[in-house]
Amino acid sequence: MSSGLWNKIDELFQSACEFNGEERAVFLAEACGGDEALRAEVESLLAYHDKSAGVIDSSAVEKVLQLIGDGNHEAERRIGPYKTIREIGRGGMGTVYLAMRDDDQYQKQVAIKLIKPGMDADSVIQRFRTERQILANLEHPNVARLIDGGSTEDGRPYLVMEYVEGRSISEYCDVEQLSIEERLRLFLTVSAAVQFAHQNLVVHRDIKPSNILVTSDGVPKLLDFGIAKLIDPGISESSAQTATVLRVMTPEYASPEQVRGLPITTASDVYSLGVLLYELLTGRRPYHITSKSPAEIERVICTVEPEKPSRAISGQSSVVSALAPPPIAGGPKSHSFNPPAAASGSDLKSLRGDLDNIVLMAMRKEPQRRYVSVAQFADDIRRHLDNLPIIAHQDTFSYRSAKFIRRHKVAVAAAAVIALTLIAGVLGVFWQARIAGRQARIAAQERDRARLETAKAERAKEFLQDTLGFADQNWMASTNGKGPEATIGEALQQASEHAESELADQPDVLAGVLATVGTVYMNQAKFDLAEKYMRRSLELVRNVDGDDSPQTAKSMADLGYVLTLKGDYSGGQTLFQEALTIYHKHFAEGSVRPVWLAATLDILGEVKVATGRPAEAETLLRESLSLSPRISGKDRVNVGQAFAVLAQARVTQGDLDEGETLYRNAIAEYRKLPGTERPEVADALSNFGDLLKTKGKYAESESTLRQALEIARRLNGDNSPRVAIASGYLAQLLYLKGDYEGAEEAANKSLAICKQLLPQGHNGFASPMTILGLIMNKTGRSIQAESILRQALAIRERVLAKGAWQIAATQGALGECLTSQKRYAEAEPLLIQSYDVMKQTQGEQNPRALEARERLVKLYEAWGKPDLAARYRPSP
Repeated sequence: MSSGLWNKIDELFQSACEFNGEERAVFLAEACGGDEALRAEVESLLAYHDKSAGVIDSSAVEKVLQLIGDGNHEAERRIGPYKTIREIGRGGMGTVYLAMRDDDQYQKQVAIKLIKPGMDADSVIQRFRTERQILANLEHPNVARLIDGGSTEDGRPYLVMEYVEGRSISEYCDVEQLSIEERLRLFLTVSAAVQFAHQNLVVHRDIKPSNILVTSDGVPKLLDFGIAKLIDPGISESSAQTATVLRVMTPEYASPEQVRGLPITTASDVYSLGVLLYELLTGRRPYHITSKSPAEIERVICTVEPEKPSRAISGQSSVVSALAPPPIAGGPKSHSFNPPAAASGSDLKSLRGDLDNIVLMAMRKEPQRRYVSVAQFADDIRRHLDNLPIIAHQDTFSYRSAKFIRRHKVAVAAAAVIALTLIAGVLGVFWQARIAGRQARIAAQERDRARLETAKAERAKEFLQDTLGFADQNWMASTNGKGPEATIGEALQQASEHAESELADQPDVLAGVLATVGTVYMNQAKFDLAEKYMRRSLELVRNVDGDDSPQTAKSMADLGYVLTLKGDYSGGQTLFQEALTIYHKHFAEGSVRPVWLAATLDILGEVKVATGRPAEAETLLRESLSLSPRISGKDRVNVGQAFAVLAQARVTQGDLDEGETLYRNAIAEYRKLPGTERPEVADALSNFGDLLKTKGKYAESESTLRQALEIARRLNGDNSPRVAIASGYLAQLLYLKGDYEGAEEAANKSLAICKQLLPQGHNGFASPMTILGLIMNKTGRSIQAESILRQALAIRERVLAKGAWQIAATQGALGECLTSQKRYAEAEPLLIQSYDVMKQTQGEQNPRALEARERLVKLYEAWGKPDLAARYRPSP
């Protein structure tokens, strides 16, 4: 029997041991999937195990593996330059030993993680290597450090890690009798380590007390990245799924999306940290899982709402007893507030309100409703400790007032005494005078403010009338004599020329006018002029409102959008990031409209997707969607935009099914907007049609793309960027259907619009050029095709991040063209690179990866290398 089969049997056996009776039979029926031979092997081991209950401590499979390997002697062996001392931990994939460096270099205790004997299947080794790569990238004082790594003489990989001698965080808090505040500050240190991992594009996915050890000096160390997920598209995590999801997570700390097998993001770690904090504060877990049945676990984690921590600690839980989690070992049971049953009133009060809301926000079932990052979660805890308003609380005047008083108790009390004394002494004499004076001051302020705003409005109105009256033939009109023949473009030119002089004394009005002029030029695809006026507007706004104001941030975002449309992604991203920093700083105080923040997150997310960084985009877009309950009316166009760009990010990462769902959500959101049909619907339909094409749904794809074209032409004209995008996607679809004439017409239409509207070398050229090259190659014009495909590849390699699937798509097209010319040696590296990137970024069974593999098969068949062709040909 192969080691891979033993591995699978062992996984099933160990999982099945957790069930009894009917539950075991149901589990085996689901897990074995009709493989009766596999089920018979597992059941025979279970029968042996049941008969030997109480005699055998470990699984039968493990005993067999020990017999065929050297498992009985692992604790007394050399591994590289290290000598093992004893076993200190064991998991599904490997065993951890305490070891000592034992050579002439130095002597140091370390922890060595070694794959178990028989666990040398390719998938397990790949997961082990992934863990090594993760740890190599994580250098942080609160993350257990990777020291060394290698392979044993029998080929099993091992990791040498920093040996952490300490207690689990829950046990440490209990033994040291930490107060609530001390627990929160220790938790903040752990959060910083998790946030560091996220910044290095790693999701831990198994945060729990036993994976956080605290040393005797009180320093927490985050351990075990064995099931962590790399969200860096440059590194693959191609590990096989185990027989049951229970084997690669800890259900009590797993997020709803982990339990359901949905895509994992940093939001999952936010959830697990919420569960950890719940446990540290109450001594209980939020859920009581009474059965290991996957269905029961999913029901509890995904549908049962946890009690507020303050209720859990008070022993007044209102949930049914079957779900009420009991106190746990290692919980806080002997420190000052002594939960759960005998908690004091002051300790319960400290949990009520902010801490209840913070913990429950982190543990929300829907990822988009949790904190958008661990950093935001930690910041709310710090704000609570500093008696500042928190994000998780409804922002009301009474709440802010209570926070202010709590921060300044002594000063407020003293001020209150003084105020009462003064009021008692002078109330009778001055009351009416104070009222009258206050009313007069308010009236004067309001009058001055109204006069100022009226003056601004009057100046803006006069300027607008002058601009719109450009074509008036009245002898008093400020026209250049062209009369009714004047165009809007000429009116804009006059407006921009006169604005600086006529509005010089009103810089805020001037800034608004110039931004409007810039927006009109942007909509006309005159990006150089748009940039000119947007830059001047930003300069004025900085002078009026300062470098750090929300108004300045909005002006930055407007300019960033223009630069992005020009193809200057780097300049655009810099401005968006600066704008987001300002928005986040001021958002909690209410001076930033949610729609401003959401729009900037959406646009920056779109740029990240366009430049091949979909994982970074996803974090931004989920934050944008978390703002959707606070956005209403026509501004909800940004909600539709967030859904649409998030769909692009998921599709770019190979998740076509979720992409389809998100596109449908976007289109539905756009069509609920008030007023007439929105042009953004055309964008969503174009991208949705392209997705349907990729999934092979050609009829629905063509209908959707033609609908997108109709809307774009009706709302934006026949030569708009939206028509170019939809035409390019339609060209790809018609090419796949074999309609080369129709495909070439659509591709040329798209390319002509790009040449008319975009600067030379813009990324928008690459897509229609790639499909045009494929069409030319297919219709006997390979030399012309090669030239246009090399131009497209040069554009994408200059603009996109290395490893982007769009680069691989053009490489594949060029490789196909070279194959047609029998230039096999030149085609081979392009096609191999294309297939490797597609497989890594899209998944091995994604249609794009399958197409890339088929190109390799055809290359080697034409080249007369059947052995290499067979290597890539799919199994029958």
